[in-house]
Amino acid sequence: MTSTRLSDGYYTSRLDSGLIVMVLNTNYYYSGNRVFKDEPEDPGNQFAELEKLLTQARQNGSKVS
Repeated sequence: MTSTRLSDGYYTSRLDSGLIVMVLNTNYYYSGNRVFKDEPEDPGNQFAELEKLLTQARQNGSKVS
């Protein structure tokens, strides 16, 4: 298994089976979290990274969970 730590608390891991797992930081979206209440719509660019990962996986024929 290989892991890539991305900024802002989200990361990806590629399992030995080839499956790619991306873990998002959902603390941004917790309504009681006042620290992030004024953050932009995609704090930390994690959705942009997710879209990039999914595009690459589609092109490579990989599976993402």
